[in-house]
Amino acid sequence: MELTGEECEKNPEPVNRSSDLVYVIYTSGSTGKPKGVMIEHASLINRLHWMEQRIPFGAEDVILQKTPYTFDVSLWELFSWAIQGSTVCFLEPGGEKDPAAIAETVEANGVTAIHFVPSMLGAFLEYIEHSGAAGKMRSVRRVFASGEALMTEHVRRFNRLLGAEGATLHNLYGPTEATVEVAYYDCPAEQEPESIPIGKPIDNVKLYILDHKDRLQPIGVPGELHIGGDCVARGYVNRKELTEEKFVADPYAAGGRMYRTGDLARWLPDGNIEYMGRIDHQVKIRGYRIELGEIEAAILAYEGVQTAVVLARDDRSGGSYLCAYVEHAQEFNIQALKARIKEVLPEYMVPAYIVSMEAMPYLSSGKIDRKALPEPDHSLSIEVDYISPSNEVEALMAEIWQEVLGYAPIGTNHNFFELGGDSIKAIQISTRLSKHGYRMEIKDLFRHQTIGSLTPDLRAVSVQAEQGIIEGEAELSPIQRWFFEQKFTESNYWNQAVMLYSQKGWKEELVDQVLCKLTEHHDALRMTYTASPDRITPVIHGTNRKAYALTVLDVSHEASIEEAIQSLSEAIQRRMNLEEGPLVQAGLFHTAQGDHLLLAIHHLVVDGVSWRILLEDLEQGYMQALNNEEILFQAKTHSWKDWTHRLVDDAKGARPARYKRYWENVIRHASKPLHKDYPVADRRGKDLKICSVRLSKQQTDCLQKDVHKAYSTNVNDLLLTAFGLALRDWTDNDEFTILLEGHGREQIFDDIDITRTVGWFTTMYPIHLDMKHNADLAYQIKLTKEALRRVPNKGIDFGILEYMTLHDLKSTNQGHFAPEIRFNYHGQIDSGSVAPLFVESKYSPGRTVSEETETPFVLDINGSIEQGILTLEIEYSSREYAESSIQKLGNFLQSRLLEIIEHCSEKKEKEWTPADVSDDENLSINDLDEIMAYYKNNTSS
Repeated sequence: MELTGEECEKNPEPVNRSSDLVYVIYTSGSTGKPKGVMIEHASLINRLHWMEQRIPFGAEDVILQKTPYTFDVSLWELFSWAIQGSTVCFLEPGGEKDPAAIAETVEANGVTAIHFVPSMLGAFLEYIEHSGAAGKMRSVRRVFASGEALMTEHVRRFNRLLGAEGATLHNLYGPTEATVEVAYYDCPAEQEPESIPIGKPIDNVKLYILDHKDRLQPIGVPGELHIGGDCVARGYVNRKELTEEKFVADPYAAGGRMYRTGDLARWLPDGNIEYMGRIDHQVKIRGYRIELGEIEAAILAYEGVQTAVVLARDDRSGGSYLCAYVEHAQEFNIQALKARIKEVLPEYMVPAYIVSMEAMPYLSSGKIDRKALPEPDHSLSIEVDYISPSNEVEALMAEIWQEVLGYAPIGTNHNFFELGGDSIKAIQISTRLSKHGYRMEIKDLFRHQTIGSLTPDLRAVSVQAEQGIIEGEAELSPIQRWFFEQKFTESNYWNQAVMLYSQKGWKEELVDQVLCKLTEHHDALRMTYTASPDRITPVIHGTNRKAYALTVLDVSHEASIEEAIQSLSEAIQRRMNLEEGPLVQAGLFHTAQGDHLLLAIHHLVVDGVSWRILLEDLEQGYMQALNNEEILFQAKTHSWKDWTHRLVDDAKGARPARYKRYWENVIRHASKPLHKDYPVADRRGKDLKICSVRLSKQQTDCLQKDVHKAYSTNVNDLLLTAFGLALRDWTDNDEFTILLEGHGREQIFDDIDITRTVGWFTTMYPIHLDMKHNADLAYQIKLTKEALRRVPNKGIDFGILEYMTLHDLKSTNQGHFAPEIRFNYHGQIDSGSVAPLFVESKYSPGRTVSEETETPFVLDINGSIEQGILTLEIEYSSREYAESSIQKLGNFLQSRLLEIIEHCSEKKEKEWTPADVSDDENLSINDLDEIMAYYKNNTSS
């Protein structure tokens, strides 16, 4: 084409739009596989315009262009000077890695603005301090840091070397997928915060911190950082599935999109955001979830350390250990460094190995090359002070405790509860012991909390359960009788479900094989319920009929995979039929990014402990099938049929009657009805809402371990104390009778072992909370603990007396006993070994109970610890309470719980309660206090 002179003089017609691509830049991210990120004009202009407004440059400024153009930080170096009328100075190629070249260029050209990756900033500051080159940096007025976490030590050294000359340090944060940077923090020149935040969002950017269900996290609670607004990239070039996974709809901005960063962060009270590391840098060691950045910060605070990196490495046994890599300016003692780390961090966060590095390996981007860090010398030993086992039984116990608690090494003097133990973990220990021929009473573990004191109470197991196929009529357990007494609408649709994910995918035929073996091995999964006019009979069928259904669907082409999976999962769950079966429904969903497996089971045949057993067997069985091996599970314990028949026989005898008077006394303490904002005739699932109360990781860790030395408590003792006090604050009443849930696997029969039996064993029983002593927190904690410790057999006899015996408690009730509150603490629900084959899916299994089903409780409280954070969920009907009313209760609960944690943490001397020293119900708290005071006074004199 030939242009005339007139055409040459005209400016080209504007054909581009702000939504057109301005560049594609490739980044490997955390996967190592390059991804082409597509950035539009509007996103880049927004970033440059923000800098022009917030940190303006003038004609006197000289910007050093030192970042290779393959990294997006180079964009503001390349364009800001032209937009704002400044000068640019190009550093010679390769000079970005040479501190001397940088300093000389700055001095020669009067550079006023410069950018560093934090690790390179640390190396550069070290250079100018020891080479005397700080004087060459007098022209610098602004230094920008981004690409890695900026450490307090970096800021401290910067302020000393450059800040005194008037230079300011700005911490910038942002992934490539959000156009260079999206947050900023102006580092203070005088005050030095404990950690350096990434700051606040730049213009036209929205930053969200969400939990795994995309719910907004409150101040102080960690979550995944999501980025919305004008900065979000279009997506990845030719990577449709990955784009859909990482760039999702913004639930808080109509029509908006947001990017899932994979970064862990939390809001600070001053409105800044604290970066806490990559979620994939959040590791689990010995059962503890650990932020590697916390350990790195502790090491960097040690004198002489220039750079520190901590990795989680795999050991030969399949576990993990921490290894620290340290670059230092002077000789230092590794054991002294370890001792210092122990002073500021818990023992489980102390690296097993510390490797001295002359220099860290760096990528061309200036970031540390973590993959190039060497394996440590495994001949180094770790010294841990503990009392070692003295015999074979103690050694076996120590091994089992380490497996269950995820903590090693464990000696005979370590306390079960101080290591994070709870009743569910106690059952796991009991289960593992039974495989070795020993039986442990759960109550003994609560009384004797160390291996040394517990071992003498172990008993050899002589009675073995039937290992063949069990079939025939069983009996209804107390909790099942409660279920049918409720006459729920759509009782067929009352399930429990999990959704599992495998990136490698599930093989349909292997899943089918394993489900077949699971339903053969666990007899309760083959049950149906036959109704007649006068009774409902549970029937365990043989293996001649299929006890499960597997539906396989490909959802990879659905517009919204998440919505499709949830909708299909709910449809699958609706297929449950109590009379016809099957009561196990599975759904296998194929996607381009891996497969998701729904396992839904009617609640009548499964409970929380059962799920742990089933998931353990599912993993083991699938692995065996994958290796073309015979599918074999651990030996059976006694069947559901054996257990329920024994309960019926027991109900006819004298044993439960011994506890009738105790339970009559409890139910006579009927609570006043709770005030309702809007009285209603019934409550339905569709009207339920949840108010969540959360603790921080540090607060949760303290609640699990540090606080229990004060009064020999466990987590449930303190949660119920806090809840009772919160109810008092909320209602102005001071006595409450609430229902508690227990796992129900109490060892009331010497010849029956149900530690590995699947079924619905849950117990519900009332407890009376006396909150009259709220002004004396110590006494209130002890009173609540005593009330819980005095419950006979963890409450199992209440259900037997209520539903299965002639000693019927209903006659005592006289129709007025109906607790409105149920409280259930599930313990740590993500503890134990991590399955190599599958993880929890990010997709929900959908509604597990029909939305038309009635809810029998006014308030239903469920507590659990997941990813190191305690969450208490208060479920209520929106037709009965305003959201503000329940939020007020939640605020009271959090405040009371934090008050208790602080009180117990500050207590120096341990105080005993009667349950710690005696089974005598007549020994009161005041009696014991007087005895202990007398003993203390006489022994001290």
